[in-house]
Amino acid sequence: MASPPQEAPCFIAGRKIIIAGAGIGGLAFSIALHKQFASLPPSLPPPTIIIYERDTREIGSQREGYSMSIRSDGVSEGMQTLRKLGLLEETLAASVSVNQENLGNFVLWDRDWNEILRARVDKKDLPQPHMRIARGVLRTKLIDAVPKEGVVIKWGIACVGAEKLEGGKVRVQLSDDGETDECDLLIVADGTRSKIRNQLRPDDKLDFAGAVQLIGNAVFEGEEGVPKPITRDWGLNLNNSGNGLFVAPVDDHHAIWAVSYRTTTPREPYTPDQYEALMKEVRERGATYKEPFWTLINHTDSKTVRALNAFDKQPISHDANEMSVVYIGDSNHAISPFAGNGANMAMMDGWDLAEQLCKNETLDGALKAFDALCIPRSKAVVKWERRSIATAHATGWRLFLFAWVLRILNSCAEKAGKKARESRDMEEGTVMTGTITPATATINTPAPAATATETRVEDGEEGGADAPPVYRPEATKEADAQKRKRYRDLIAGVACLKESQEEDNPRADEAHLSWREKNLELDKARKACGNNSADSRKEINRAEKELEKAKQESDELSCARERKRLKLRRLEMEIKALKRQGYA
Repeated sequence: MASPPQEAPCFIAGRKIIIAGAGIGGLAFSIALHKQFASLPPSLPPPTIIIYERDTREIGSQREGYSMSIRSDGVSEGMQTLRKLGLLEETLAASVSVNQENLGNFVLWDRDWNEILRARVDKKDLPQPHMRIARGVLRTKLIDAVPKEGVVIKWGIACVGAEKLEGGKVRVQLSDDGETDECDLLIVADGTRSKIRNQLRPDDKLDFAGAVQLIGNAVFEGEEGVPKPITRDWGLNLNNSGNGLFVAPVDDHHAIWAVSYRTTTPREPYTPDQYEALMKEVRERGATYKEPFWTLINHTDSKTVRALNAFDKQPISHDANEMSVVYIGDSNHAISPFAGNGANMAMMDGWDLAEQLCKNETLDGALKAFDALCIPRSKAVVKWERRSIATAHATGWRLFLFAWVLRILNSCAEKAGKKARESRDMEEGTVMTGTITPATATINTPAPAATATETRVEDGEEGGADAPPVYRPEATKEADAQKRKRYRDLIAGVACLKESQEEDNPRADEAHLSWREKNLELDKARKACGNNSADSRKEINRAEKELEKAKQESDELSCARERKRLKLRRLEMEIKALKRQGYA
């Protein structure tokens, strides 16, 4: 009789977790952990989560009168993460982008508000490629989605410090009259100026990115709405003054503006009594800007005005042997608003950390896998942020050359987009004879010329053997053949990669087991060699070298396994896209 299958070990089962901060990252982690742990064997005891947040729920929402861009491009997978969390549809419905006829885009404007560049992103398999949403609205949606069982949010109490206890536990100091709490794992999600990071990692300082933003919210009451062209679009106005201007809608009656300048030293903190002086500076720095800049300034709510120094920070490489503490979001890799990516990164961190904690037997394994995902994308975003600062404040020939190149790219993108739309329209209206029957037209439309651009099955349709026949012009046959070949090559590549994974897994497991055995040998050597003789030191040194060698081999194999897993995931996503387009 076959023995029953053994349950996969899971580090997080039955653990107590404290999250410092009920921001975007901390909330996303709690939701993600609940969803992913539910897929594990039901006999495993679930973790318990306590979230400590310094603000009351009401004060926290009042401080969040600005909007954010949730994206799906490159290293920004906020839209995909919201879908994994089960919140994409309801956040879309509450966003500025709810009107799908005009989603809005990131735009670069010249001094006359003519478009230099309009960012266009393929929506892939999403309802929309991006959205603009008020931070307070997004945070409220996340708070409402926090599981009612197993998660408690304690408002008005901050985590102000932490210390390591015996057995790997962590004692957390709270702001509530010197009270403390203990946990198996502390998730630090308390933002850019994290108190816990400052205490535990005092040398891990923020870097000044060389720019300051003067920010305010404009309010348009009654029937008067946000002025064009920022009713849906958001972006930068480049006017050759050396100052930068970012504008974005928050909702139909609120918009945010930010005038920025470059400097080598951070600005002193802003206080409300400096309002008149700051607004005078805004008007002076924005003297060359044209409408609707002045309308925004004249409708500014004085309570929302502030000055923000652009700080960033490289990501943290975790070590489970130091302390059971994990940093996510801005507490890990701070980025300034110039990156336009903070919320995306925080949600991705929350999901990825929860996933690795559920997958791995040890905290060390989970953190290595998490860092392999988090560190590369965080470094890329910090690099992009610095480039964005240079672009926003460009002048002279640099600005001229930059704008000239972008206008050419924008023109090419518009033409390509127009051809793609025409191609999709043709594809949707084609019958097997090759004649076109438009859905809404009362006359027949001639078939497109053979120079039509490559066509594809519309997003959301099923491809493959069961898909309806699709008409493809002569000019696309070669491209179609190449994509079919690419599909076959990907299938073969995935099979080889999976075979390679099956060979690697035993090696990685064996290396990990060897590392654990060497660790035990070192402990035995230290206990057995109580005296301080030369032979004792020699035996301990030998055991330490063998342990280091075993650890290095285990780390290398674990990283190689994670890289193959990520590569396999990318290949499978490409296969899915080609299959959906009908190339299977």
